Amino acid sequence: MRKRKVPVQITTKASAFFPLLLLLRKRVGVGVLLSILGLALTGCADNSKDPNSADSLYKQARALEDRPAADAYEAQRNVLAARQFYTQALEKRPSQSLEAYIHAGLGYDAYTVDDYSTAIEQYATAYPNLQDKDLKSWALLRIGISQQRLGHFDQADATLGRVMSEYPSSTPAKVAREKIGIRSFFVQLAAFTSAPTALSAVTDLKKSGLNATLASDNQGRHLLRLGPLNSYAQAQGLRSRVVDKYPDAMIIP
Repeated sequence: MRKRKVPVQITTKASAFFPLLLLLRKRVGVGVLLSILGLALTGCADNSKDPNSADSLYKQARALEDRPAADAYEAQRNVLAARQFYTQALEKRPSQSLEAYIHAGLGYDAYTVDDYSTAIEQYATAYPNLQDKDLKSWALLRIGISQQRLGHFDQADATLGRVMSEYPSSTPAKVAREKIGIRSFFVQLAAFTSAPTALSAVTDLKKSGLNATLASDNQGRHLLRLGPLNSYAQAQGLRSRVVDKYPDAMIIP
């Protein structure tokens, strides 16, 4: 789940121009003044549609992230392209509010491609200036998960604890409760309703030199897993070895 709002930017305060408007009215007259204002408003409207403005670049990045992909490789290409648009948007000196959303986007994209150090950095930069509580809860959760996957377990527990205390009724808080305290990882290959079938799969995997185990879920199914593994990187490597035979293999937690 991912929810993000496009922030509303307020770039100027009209009250700051009142003295200037009064002075111009006295010097050039109402007619000329209205012409000047018309040109100014036209310029502002054109700028809002500028494809190279920070706001437009941000929206282009979001569109790439939301674009349907035929496969994982295309999805990754979309994410990498979105990162380029976000980076360009930051160079346009956006408002503080928009800048926070851009950093959150960069954090999300980094998280998606397993670049967890960058995800932590970008989400941490965005977090103080994000106004949407739902987005803040997801940002904090992904910081915690990123810390966990980098092996910074104590830091991860502290961050996940914050998610639960600061956003107690949210979906990220529920996810945080499932992940807090983790110190190892598993690769879950399949779920069986038949115990003999599950045991047979364990035997076959052990013959291949893999440390296969069985666990159970609240539905009474037998979960075929490999592990425990000390790092997320080890789990990723092991998953890549078995994904052809077990395409639904996933890393737990």
